[in-house]
Amino acid sequence: MTLYQLPLVTSWLLKRNNHQHLTTALSKSIGVEVDLVPELQDELQNLWQNRPETLQRMINWYRANIFYNVKEDISIPTLLLWGENEQFILKDLAHRSLDLLAHEHSQLEFIPESIHASQLEQADLVNQKIETFISIEANLPHNN
Repeated sequence: MTLYQLPLVTSWLLKRNNHQHLTTALSKSIGVEVDLVPELQDELQNLWQNRPETLQRMINWYRANIFYNVKEDISIPTLLLWGENEQFILKDLAHRSLDLLAHEHSQLEFIPESIHASQLEQADLVNQKIETFISIEANLPHNN
């Protein structure tokens, strides 16, 4: 996380060798063998090259979550899904992210036996949690 606090160094390092540092980190962060990893890496490299603001936004998120008390008025129900064994983003940041949400029905769920790519590692469980969240939210009264 400290690396992300050095603006020029971070951007330079992450862009080097066709984003090799990021793609290596991605490979190591997925806790199961997934056939999509090479395709996902290619897609992300393409995104980072053709839309550099996406990489900068990712870097800024890490920076802001460490040193700043950013408060957004996100007033819609939001489900945050977080890998229980996340190696890159501390659980404290999961709770701090939840604190940014103003809606009383927002919630944080930790996905067991999952690292950084819960949607790939525990796809059935993630889908079930999303379906449950949506069905509960559909039955709540909403202020329009």
